[in-house]
Amino acid sequence: MDVSVVIPAYNAARFVRQAIDSVLHQTHAPLEVLVVDDGSQDDTPEIVESYADGAVRLIRQPNQGPSAARNTGIAAARGTLIAFLDADDSWLPDKLARQVALLAAHPSAAFCITDERLVGEDGTVFQESYLAEALFRDGKPDGPALVDKPLTRLMAGTFVGTSTVCARTECVRAAGIFDVQLRLVEDRDMWIRLACQGPVGVVPEVLAHKMEDHGGNISKGVTNHFWASCVERVIDRHRSAAWSLVAAEGTPPRRLFAHVYRDLGSIYWYHDDFAGARRCLGRAIGYGAFDEAPRWLASLFGRDAAAMLRRGRRALRG
Repeated sequence: MDVSVVIPAYNAARFVRQAIDSVLHQTHAPLEVLVVDDGSQDDTPEIVESYADGAVRLIRQPNQGPSAARNTGIAAARGTLIAFLDADDSWLPDKLARQVALLAAHPSAAFCITDERLVGEDGTVFQESYLAEALFRDGKPDGPALVDKPLTRLMAGTFVGTSTVCARTECVRAAGIFDVQLRLVEDRDMWIRLACQGPVGVVPEVLAHKMEDHGGNISKGVTNHFWASCVERVIDRHRSAAWSLVAAEGTPPRRLFAHVYRDLGSIYWYHDDFAGARRCLGRAIGYGAFDEAPRWLASLFGRDAAAMLRRGRRALRG
């Protein structure tokens, strides 16, 4: 299976060469490497153009954000598979080979991921295994496998590192483009749509390095409140379509969505966004989280009522 690698890049001159080299050194050679320069003001385009052997293709566009850049790469891709790599991340040599083998062994799988190591620009390791906490709390499988209840997990949280994804091109295009209106969790939105199309595979090995501590990370400075507002939009969007699918995975949908909306309501609550708290806690109650009734009622009356409830709960805890 031929793989098109899509690398969105914006002012990535410090990192993009390492990213491209890590793709070109794969034991499974990609069909093409599509670097989408998203209006960089540094030397990113010149560095990409220095790869003159034809394996790397530069696509330039005005600055529109990483989602738009990925969408441009998806539209241009010619491979039967698409793999995503952020310009500040890199792969270990066997990454693509291991994923192509998994997708060949599981023809129904829509996409697959690997584990990744979170590192700093100086090589400092912040987290040896992302999936150890996000997915494999009960222990990693012995080898490549399908993820248990992937849609349930994606609706409740996330376990997918964007730079570890390798997906069937037909599934990506059927799922639709990345939502450029979402500043956060647009990747989770896409993975949910892909998981609605088929199983999700995982290669339980660290085969990617994710850069964590440089100033260009879009997530730096983002508040939990803003994150919650983006997640709420995604959950609202997919709730109806996911209902029967999570039930087929063996998850009671009402219990799942009670949990999800309770968590979102709690974030709004502690940021004194009582309209958001009332909205999400009300949904949680509708799905059976009746113990949230006091907070929902207090959110009707605003800050003073919330403060009284908080003081009362602290007093009960001693």
